[in-house]
Amino acid sequence: MTFPLKYIEIIDDELLQTAARLKAAYSISYADAFAASLATILNASLLTGDPEFKKLEKKESISIEWLVRSKVAEDRQARVKARF
Repeated sequence: MTFPLKYIEIIDDELLQTAARLKAAYSISYADAFAASLATILNASLLTGDPEFKKLEKKESISIEWLVRSKVAEDRQARVKARF
């Protein structure tokens, strides 16, 4: 299975301003701000399993396609966190 990918060589003003606005408004990473901005500008869905995007999905016009985590992966992550 292949996915259409778009390589962004130059960050234009629209992408930069949109990412900056999202980063300032929400507690998201720099990379997540650009991913959400690009999805918004291209009117595309963002494929993620990162719960940080839930607040953006509710408050911004971003279409999210959610990856579902398996129970095994969640249990593994909980065990790792418990060790620290």
